[in-house]
Amino acid sequence: MNEVNHIILRYIKQNMKKVAITIIIFLMGSILSLIPAKITQLIIDSGFMNKDLNLIILLAFGLLIVYIGKVVSEFITNKIFINLSSGLMKCLKDEIYNRILTLDMSFFSNNEVGYINSRISEISQIDILFSAQTLGLISSAVQFVFSIAILLSINWKFLSIMMIPIPIFIVIMRKTTKIIRNQIKESFDNSAKYAGKINESISGIENIKAQSLEKKEKEKISSYNEKMINTAKKQSNTFNGFNGSINFLSFFLNVLTYIIGGIFFVQNELTLGGFMAVSSYIGKVYTPVFTYSSMTMVLQPAFIALKRVSNFFFKESNDSKDIGSINIVDVENITFDKVYFGYIENKDIIRDFSMSICRGEKVFLKGKNGCGKSTLFRLLLRLYPVKSGKIYLNGCAINDITRDSILKNIKYVAQKSFLFNDSIQNNILYGLEDYDKQKYDELIEAFSLKQLIDRIDKESNGLIGENGCNLSGGEIQKLVLCRTFIQNPKCIILDEATSNLDSKSRKIVKEYIQNSYATILIVDHTEEFRDVCDYEITI
Repeated sequence: MNEVNHIILRYIKQNMKKVAITIIIFLMGSILSLIPAKITQLIIDSGFMNKDLNLIILLAFGLLIVYIGKVVSEFITNKIFINLSSGLMKCLKDEIYNRILTLDMSFFSNNEVGYINSRISEISQIDILFSAQTLGLISSAVQFVFSIAILLSINWKFLSIMMIPIPIFIVIMRKTTKIIRNQIKESFDNSAKYAGKINESISGIENIKAQSLEKKEKEKISSYNEKMINTAKKQSNTFNGFNGSINFLSFFLNVLTYIIGGIFFVQNELTLGGFMAVSSYIGKVYTPVFTYSSMTMVLQPAFIALKRVSNFFFKESNDSKDIGSINIVDVENITFDKVYFGYIENKDIIRDFSMSICRGEKVFLKGKNGCGKSTLFRLLLRLYPVKSGKIYLNGCAINDITRDSILKNIKYVAQKSFLFNDSIQNNILYGLEDYDKQKYDELIEAFSLKQLIDRIDKESNGLIGENGCNLSGGEIQKLVLCRTFIQNPKCIILDEATSNLDSKSRKIVKEYIQNSYATILIVDHTEEFRDVCDYEITI
């Protein structure tokens, strides 16, 4: 059983009382749906044929009561089911988002953001499985069973003849469903790739315009769009043919009902009221078939989405959930012991690397572009799992330490850091429940951010834009450095973190390094910070 199914079952168990009430009322409503046909038979055969007005009125009121009961039961069932369905969708989306946060970085390296977003949106397809429409399909299946039993008691010969077309329906549905399933899978994948390409183009729109690549990007997007449209066209044609076949069989069934029913009526094996009843019940026998055929378009995407979501987001190979149990409160030493790692299989960029750093040391790391300096930091933060070898913090393997305590004590500042579309203050204080107001004011003053705050308040309602698009590269780095320094971490990693800063701001960072008791690892191509480091390591 896949993980999504486990989530659904767990949710059902947590809401078992509501589910039980829904099932009971639902069954009552399904049974009530069978009664009108029998009452109609009695009205015709015993009321109209005998000209018994009192009986007709009595049965008519009985019919009204049944209809009221049916409407009320459907209303209550649908209301409870809608609430359960909405709660389940929220639960599924929360679980998937939580799962995304536990995936290691290889998952995000191998999949575009737009593609991931599109796959997340597929969860909405599952909603139909827990809708009133599906409840109607289940109801028709229940009525099918009772209708068979009632028809057997009225005229078993009529039932036997009318059941003959069912195998034809089943063969058509099985063949068509297989074709539709493959087309829907292709459609989902093409849509996700198209969304990924659109997201990539929008993210890089400045470079595209600067290099006059609009035409080339348009051709790429058009190609993805054409594949998506062609798949949708094939899918629509298949549905069209399928629905045409079902409609023809439905008309054929009506004709057959009149012919066979007429034969039995003429031979006095069926009364007029009996014919009215069997016509209604035979319709209920075929209702599950017709209902399923009409819902194939929405049910098949739901079943496929259920499987795709589980396979995509719950692969064990991408799992990096926190399995550590040790909490650290300081960084006494960091040790890399014969570490190997590569983003691509059989292509290691870090080979047999070892180093050891003690508390309070300032270390300058240098090496050629692509040698793995930033990768070492990602391994230390457990963003990626090492291929072989060990990394230790305070003598403990990092996999034995809770990720939360690692990230509380070690802060990583990259050349390109992410910012939220929020105020400058909220970005600096992001994730902090409490902070030193005096230190915050000192950092704002030191990095000359007061003027920036005033400008953003005036021009952008205090919002810095998506990923800081209203800020310069240097301003973004100032915010991220302030965010790091105000937390007083035990270890700081500065990975080209000052490349866009002005000389005054770089001097402030340099003074912070000199006066800090934290362990600090620095990568900087200018080597401006080399003189404040205890030693350097070449990678």
